[in-house]
Amino acid sequence: MARVDRAGRGRVDDADELGLDARQSWRLSAAAGARAAAFVIVSAGAWVAGFALPRGTGGALWIGVLVVLLLRHAELLPPSSSDASASGVARTAGTILLCPFLLLGSSSTIGPLAVVASLAAAAAVLLTTWRVGAGLDVFLVERA
Repeated sequence: MARVDRAGRGRVDDADELGLDARQSWRLSAAAGARAAAFVIVSAGAWVAGFALPRGTGGALWIGVLVVLLLRHAELLPPSSSDASASGVARTAGTILLCPFLLLGSSSTIGPLAVVASLAAAAAVLLTTWRVGAGLDVFLVERA
């Protein structure tokens, strides 16, 4: 996406502004990398919450948890979040499931194993919900 820079000197591409060459410009896409992982985690969580809870309740609960974390100044990721131990990966994966927007920044040091673990957990919960939901006798339309 090209636009005029702040000084009005001409057009600047997002990839150029961030110092990425043509081979690395895919990192700006929401369909690849950590951005796609965050999108999948949020979508799976929203779908599961919408299936299990009344309309809008899942989002309200999530916002409530995020506000509590903000007010308590909780340290979500430890300084060495790329720790390869099982407990470090599990803690980081749980943090990603709760706050997937941590994947959107470029300053985090989240290990790829934790991202894969959080994606696997989100997929497992979503597939379990689909399986349980398939056995329910639920009318998806209003009865006349």
